Amino acid sequence: MHLFILFFIFGQFLNDTALYESFGFFDSKPTIVGLILFSIVYSPIEHTIGFFMNMLSRAFEFEADAVRQQRSYCVLLLFVYVVCQEPRAGY
Repeated sequence: MHLFILFFIFGQFLNDTALYESFGFFDSKPTIVGLILFSIVYSPIEHTIGFFMNMLSRAFEFEADAVRQQRSYCVLLLFVYVVCQEPRAGY
């Protein structure tokens, strides 16, 4: 979904003639100018979306931890974690 929104907005930027005319490009619409303007405008949007995606990811992580604790997998997972963290003699 995130990638679809990104390409949709980028397509709108490339097809906007008023945007190019406001920067002095009356006869042509250079793609590189559209890309630069798009990156300038989309950067704050991308940071905001990234923040909310991180919040959602953390919420899912805490939910998984709650389910794990409810089903009493804590001791087993702690044992596996300790075994995996032991230094290996062969390495």
